[in-house]
Amino acid sequence: MPLSSDHDRPLGIAGAPFIGGRFLARTCQPPVPHINPSNGRPQADLHLGGAEEIDQAVQAARAAQKRWAALPSHGRLQCFKRLGDLQGRHADEIAFLGARDPAP
Repeated sequence: MPLSSDHDRPLGIAGAPFIGGRFLARTCQPPVPHINPSNGRPQADLHLGGAEEIDQAVQAARAAQKRWAALPSHGRLQCFKRLGDLQGRHADEIAFLGARDPAP
């Protein structure tokens, strides 16, 4: 079965860790190519985090957890409803990215 042209399109993602509500401009590790498992060709450069980014992520998660814990149950429910809406609205993009994950 021939592959569709979608297999060759770029991933269209930032390729950097998302920490504290923003994509990092750079990381302490060099970028690595993301290989499309359907054709073996590079499809994006991913910027992997190291110890510095892990520390930033832990600090951001601790701060977010305090805000989440203070949120009333109705506010949490609204967050989950919004998440569901976004997942539904972007289902095709999520499926596209998931199909390119080379992990077993």
